[in-house]
Amino acid sequence: MHGLAALGYECVGVELDDVLAAEARAAGLDVRTLDMRDLDRVAGRFEGVLSMWASVGWFDDETNADVFRLIASKVASSGVLVLEIFNREFFETRQGSFQMREGIVETKHIEGDRLYVEYDRGGAFQWRLYEPDELATLTGLGLASVERSSERARMRVVLHASPASSGASAAAPITSDATVR
Repeated sequence: MHGLAALGYECVGVELDDVLAAEARAAGLDVRTLDMRDLDRVAGRFEGVLSMWASVGWFDDETNADVFRLIASKVASSGVLVLEIFNREFFETRQGSFQMREGIVETKHIEGDRLYVEYDRGGAFQWRLYEPDELATLTGLGLASVERSSERARMRVVLHASPASSGASAAAPITSDATVR
């Protein structure tokens, strides 16, 4: 957000952790302490909506779908949505246990459409693994591009407001695919 604000963009951030949000506000940024499930509390629509660091997909399928609809509702009619999500292709070949650093072992496995991560010292997380075309369907936005590499844990999916998002057409156009290494 710092980089976009430095370029002159008016930015509004959403962060669940109040300490992180307070640090951003102290640096002069407009960051709201808010759960992504409550995005309807942020007024307006935006030319660009970014969700980075695989922060979507934490919930059950119904809640995730609601979150994607909320996020998409914040995209202006000529805007774009950039989602960074976990890349199934990457994790399929990296399941099992490994030592992250001395004293910390992480175990990952995929069951169905979910990635499960557990730590030997306690703590477990799971994310829904989405494919880009699913995101286009869930958001009602057109799929513009995909950056995916089997060498990267996250992939970037760019969606754009399109006739599909206004109800004029049910089609979600796919204009390009890109592999980033």
